[in-house]
Amino acid sequence: MAVGTMAVVLVSVIGSLTFMPATLERVGRLAPSWPRWLNTRDLEPATIESAVALECRGIAAQWRAIDPRSAGRVREAGLDLAAWTVRRRPTYARLERLGVIAICAEAAALDG
Repeated sequence: MAVGTMAVVLVSVIGSLTFMPATLERVGRLAPSWPRWLNTRDLEPATIESAVALECRGIAAQWRAIDPRSAGRVREAGLDLAAWTVRRRPTYARLERLGVIAICAEAAALDG
């Protein structure tokens, strides 16, 4: 398989499996220099430990899981933090104050 074709296949696999751990492991083996992110609904210590073990660059979490304590645990683990899917401007602002580096936003969160 050509390298360009491999990249297309990997991107397709990643997109279709929403960054599940098994996919992250496979990408890590096939393209170790590619940055990987764990998508999750929670930021429990075990989830953060999994992201570290998978050699992820960061975690993309459902915004409700992000509070000062969980954001601090992610930061202490040396990971970046992103949030999804924010619909209110006050929530967006709160996440900014917590140091979230990327926010998937829609609706009123985009105003202002």
